Amino acid sequence: MRTMIKKGLLAVTLMIGFNPLYAGTGHSHAPVEASTTIIKTVAKEEINRLAKSGKIDNSWLNKDINKIEKYNQGQEWRVIFNNDKIEDAAKQTLYIFVDNAGKLTGSNYTGK
Repeated sequence: MRTMIKKGLLAVTLMIGFNPLYAGTGHSHAPVEASTTIIKTVAKEEINRLAKSGKIDNSWLNKDINKIEKYNQGQEWRVIFNNDKIEDAAKQTLYIFVDNAGKLTGSNYTGK
């Protein structure tokens, strides 16, 4: 009986002791940052979605990006579109926000 207990404890000790060997290297737990190409694609898709759903004027469809910049202390991207066909000057600039992973976080006319 004692021998079986000793063997069991030895087996458990060995499994725990060698476990770090299986962790491996070459991977990171840091989030992967999306490329600016992905950020731009997400922003353009959102503009087109908003226009097709009637939330913004159709003149926004397929608008080119005016500017793309890091925002919110580098936590997300602010993609800026301009549309001089909009009569209301306060709504001629539309901001789309995309996080570093490439996920849409919001949109507005204020840029904040």
